[in-house]
Amino acid sequence: MLPRRDPIISEAALQQLLESNRILMETVKNLTEGRASETTSSRVSNAIGRHHPSKFDGTGGPSKLEDWLREFQKIFVTVDCPEELKVDQATFYLGGQADLWWHNNQEDLKADVEEQGDAYKWGNFKEALRGEFFPEHKRRDKQTEFSNLVQGTMSVEEYYTKFHELRTYVEDQKMSAKTLATKFEEGLHIDIQEKM
Repeated sequence: MLPRRDPIISEAALQQLLESNRILMETVKNLTEGRASETTSSRVSNAIGRHHPSKFDGTGGPSKLEDWLREFQKIFVTVDCPEELKVDQATFYLGGQADLWWHNNQEDLKADVEEQGDAYKWGNFKEALRGEFFPEHKRRDKQTEFSNLVQGTMSVEEYYTKFHELRTYVEDQKMSAKTLATKFEEGLHIDIQEKM
């Protein structure tokens, strides 16, 4: 029979070692999860950067703003950008007046939405940006311009381009293809309409 040995580690020391090990494992898990979210943000940022998006500086009128918003919408779809990262990613590409506006107003804009129990999202940002750089009275002017658009002295190509540019400003974006085609045809020169 072998002589009985005293344990190398006491029961209290073993419990302390197990607790330290649990804390260490929890810390590693938290760090890994934190790194994963950093990785998502970094991945999205790098993916967006590879598309070389333009900056919006607050100048150039409503067409430039709408082009910039559409560009980012396409990029967000392409890089699979999570909703919660869209505003931060897009605002990195603001410059000039637009960047200054965001810097001075972001806290108030976010607070207004969060007071209603919502998170500040891409839709809120687009609405605020349009409100600042493409106010309601200018939107109405563009809608009126669309309603009154006729070919006039434009070539058919120029008329087509202008038609589709102004169409983006019409409140009711859900116009049927037939309604749009009719509106387009009614704006053409009468001699072209007669040939159709």
